[in-house]
This record gives sequence, structure tokens and C-alpha cells, in this order.
Amino acid sequence: MSQGYFIPDLEPGEPSDGPRNPGEPWHPGLMVTRKRAARVAAKLFPTDMADGTDCRAEEGREGEPCRICEHNNEQWAQRVRQVRRAMLTAFS
Repeated sequence: MSQGYFIPDLEPGEPSDGPRNPGEPWHPGLMVTRKRAARVAAKLFPTDMADGTDCRAEEGREGEPCRICEHNNEQWAQRVRQVRRAMLTAFS
């Protein structure tokens, strides 16, 4: 089972990543993969990466971790925690 992050879609009509396995529970619009979470973080924090780029630069590399995020692993982890807290607050 893939690990996901619970973050809502930011753009109307943009589909969420669905379940990876039949019967895997998920909530449409909330369960997303690391790739989708990277796109959300890039929209919320577009200039936070040290070299001025963001995760969208790696968007086309399906199945591979974003080198920018991996390079800034602790910064990425902080952003994910911050986004997750904001989303949990918004939905509670």
C-alpha cells in the first residue's frame, strides 16, 4: 500500500490520486501521493527551495522521488508537516 498525504485539491476539477489497491480506503479529493503533495507544496511555497525552483520541475518523472525535495529533505518534511497541519485545521 502506498503512503499518501491528506491534502485537498487546490484547483476545481483536478482529480485526486485514487487508491493504489482495490478496496483501499480513501477520500476523494484528500488522499494523495507524494507527487501530488509535492505539487501542492510547490503551489503553497513556490520560492522556498534553495535554488529558486520547485517540485513542478520534476513533475514528469513518474515513480521517481523529486531530486529537489530529496536534496532539501528536512525542508520538505517541514513543509509537509505545515501543510498537513493547515489542512487538518481546515477540515476539523
